[in-house]
Amino acid sequence: MNHIPNKLELHYFLKDHSHSIDAFVKNGCERDLLLILKELTEKLDININIESEVYLEGGFKEIWKFLGKNNNQLALIVSILALIIATVPKENKKLTELEIENFELDNQMKRLQIKKLEEELNQEQIEKLAEKIVPIFNQNYKVLWYKSNFYKKLVTYSKVKEISVTQLDKNNQPLKKEEPISKTDFYKFILNSNEFTPEINDEAVINIISPVLLKGKFKWKGFYENEIITFYMKDEIFKSSVRNNEIEFTNGTSIKCVLKQKRIINEFGLIKTKSCDVLLVLEVMKKSERVTTEQGKKYKRNKSDLKNQTKLDI
Repeated sequence: MNHIPNKLELHYFLKDHSHSIDAFVKNGCERDLLLILKELTEKLDININIESEVYLEGGFKEIWKFLGKNNNQLALIVSILALIIATVPKENKKLTELEIENFELDNQMKRLQIKKLEEELNQEQIEKLAEKIVPIFNQNYKVLWYKSNFYKKLVTYSKVKEISVTQLDKNNQPLKKEEPISKTDFYKFILNSNEFTPEINDEAVINIISPVLLKGKFKWKGFYENEIITFYMKDEIFKSSVRNNEIEFTNGTSIKCVLKQKRIINEFGLIKTKSCDVLLVLEVMKKSERVTTEQGKKYKRNKSDLKNQTKLDI
């Protein structure tokens, strides 16, 4: 097949018409794009290598050459990466639970479809398939985060006024007309926050290490899912019972509770817990006994009533 893309040209348009760029900015941007590429190849189960070619004149241009055994796969990856960098996500201001779950739930099915189509791809099919796949990756929180970081670096670098991403064939011939992205549009790609929707678990079991017996904003310490966590106790009824010596803590005392965890994504694209709050204590558990709190009984009744109401509505 002729004119199949196997190279990607990243063109930085510079205000002063020079051919040099800050090394920290360049390497940081390159790292973000490589992380996007890593996510693509892992999810699509495609093995490739990349080589950087000699920089070309005209602002600052960099070319990545993609190497692998399957030309269709290389072309597909080049097309997807080019579209991802240049496509503004529809909802790009907050990371949501959907962005975590959607890709993982559907990934296996989509991967099988891609493998089947790869056997009969031609140039037109590559582009059409890439256009179908890009919206899926634009709901992947890692891709969104790395892309946001890429544009965040460029928006604060005064020397760059535009960028473009162009697919090239093996002879460095562009397969499409170059379409620069203006700096005024960089903000559209940037996330406003690194926070996810909080995770709430109403069956969390925490082995208490250090309860707080005094009034004030002090954190408790416990053992949860094989990790030591600190948390604020937001159940005022339970805290009053503790201060009034109605609940005694001994070695091995645990609580079953409604646990709220605020989560963020760090610079490496990993989800980390920012803070923990126990909203409600449902049960207090010791070696020889298990006591349901009054607020726990009420919570269980309300949950059961809601479940029954949902069944009636259906």
